[in-house]
Formats: sequence, structure tokens, C-alpha cells
Amino acid sequence: MPNYRFISLSNSRISPITHEGTTYENTMFADIQINLGYITKQKARNSSKFIGMAKSARISENSIRGNYDTSNYSNGSYNGKNKSMSMVGLVLSKEKYSLELWDYYVDDFVNTVYFYGDYNFHLNKDITLTTAIQYASQQNVGDNIAGDIDTSFFGLKAQIALKNGITMFSAYNQIAYNENSYDGGTIFVRWGTPQMFNSFQVQDSELAGTKSIGAGVQFDLGKLGLIPNTIIRFRHAFYNMPDSINDKDAAQDRSETTFDLNYSFKKVEGLTIQFRVAYNNYKTDYDYDAYRLRHGYSFDTLRDDFVDTRFYIDYMF
Repeated sequence: MPNYRFISLSNSRISPITHEGTTYENTMFADIQINLGYITKQKARNSSKFIGMAKSARISENSIRGNYDTSNYSNGSYNGKNKSMSMVGLVLSKEKYSLELWDYYVDDFVNTVYFYGDYNFHLNKDITLTTAIQYASQQNVGDNIAGDIDTSFFGLKAQIALKNGITMFSAYNQIAYNENSYDGGTIFVRWGTPQMFNSFQVQDSELAGTKSIGAGVQFDLGKLGLIPNTIIRFRHAFYNMPDSINDKDAAQDRSETTFDLNYSFKKVEGLTIQFRVAYNNYKTDYDYDAYRLRHGYSFDTLRDDFVDTRFYIDYMF
């Protein structure tokens, strides 16, 4: 978990406007939440050591584009001064829609601006259609310790929720491809910056030039009258990567299929277990020799298909 200070200013802290004995509802600000945060260090899930925000981003010197201070690196990894991250977010929540605007600023490294919005269409008493959009832009700032960063992504999502506990959804994400930006336009997502719609169990959908489309279905087995307090979910996504001979930052196309099972204990309030399994399939139908002749090197380490299995136990005090 990040080591951070966090302040949230919600509508519960906003008093009504009073004027000459008459009380008015503050309709402009009543549904707005302001979030402020300052994160100094974080640690990986399987680590006991906290590290600065730049080091935790796992910057690779080989992926840097543009000018930077080489003394900040050793063995290809960032070893300079720790960098902190400040963040501010505005969230507007209404019955039918919500809007979010966030800014994440990491000293001398990168600034991220993120927008999210969704709208609910109540088709009838049993069916709700939700459409959502997301957009983010990342730019280098200050001493640009990771060189030039100029990239963005956007996403679209549609979801249908049935009253009986069945939810179906589909989403599209696209990452900018810019060979003059860090790693061809790859998005930094290491420290809780906005998650993309098609960020699955293994694939984060953040690599340069990725065009992904995903779909899934979720079943609330309790509402379906089968197994109380149990939810299962199936998802599949295809990730189309830059892979032409002319693309300097080419990568293997891939797909991911996942299954999730979540069970909440009724007798032990706050205790939840989750089982997750994902199958990742990597395409290998490329002309590697032609690519090596064009760019002087081949793709990054080729990946074989693999299965990723995870088990979680959560307890909320």
C-alpha cells in the first residue's frame, strides 16, 4: 500500500448557504467531492520496502527518448533522488451520471491529467444501460528524469445490468503510439494512476500503441437464487500491438481470458475470498529477421503462452 497523506472534502462538509434568515440548498457544490493526496513512497505487493515514486515506476534507461541526466541511472535503472507525487481530484456524483477530473504530479518526472465520465440509462425497471468514457494525457515535467514523455489514451465502455444479477459489458482502449515519447508512448500506471477499462489480471493495456477490445459477463449467484454471497465473472480481451516492420516499438499481439470467483462470508462480516485464473495467449507470426535488419535489433524477450492463478483473502475491519 502507498505511504501517503490523504484528504477528502465531501458534500458532508459543505454547509448550506444562509442569507437573511432564508436557507438555500447549495445545488452547485452539494454533490462534489474534492480529493487531495501527497504520496512520498510506496511498496510492491510482495515487498516490505518502501521506495520513491520514480523508482517504483520501474523506469528503464533503454526506453528513454530525448535528453536526460545519465548520472541518475546505474545498470539501466533509476538510482537518483526519491520523487514524491501530489494529486488532486474533483468528483461530481448525480443519480444518472458522474464526472471525475484528476491530476497526478510526480516531481521532475511526469504529470498525468485524467478524465472519467459515465451516464446511466434506465431502460425499464429491470434493465440499466451505462455508458462510460475515459481519457488521460501524460507529459514530462521539471528535470524530465525519464526523458521526453508525450502520450495519452482513451477508452469507451458500455454495460448492461439486469435486476436479476446478470451484468454484461464491453470496452475499447487505445494508447497513443509516439516513438519520440518514453518507450514509444507507453503509459505509466505503476502507482495507482487511472486504470484502463481493459486492464485485466495480467495485461494492463498500457503499452505503446495498444488497441484493445474486451467483453465479459458477471453473475451474482445470490440474486439468481443459486449460491448466496457469491459472484463469478468471465472476461476476454484482445490486445492489438504495433507490429509492422516500420514500427520501432513493435510487440507481440496477445489475448487474455479470465475467470473470477468472489465469496463473502455472511457469518464473518468483512471477510471475503477471491479466486482468479487467467490464460494469456501470445501471437508469434512475425518476420523477426526482417525486423532485425530494419532496426538493428529484434523484439523484446518473446513471451510464450502461460496461465496466471491468484488467491486472495480480504478482511475489512
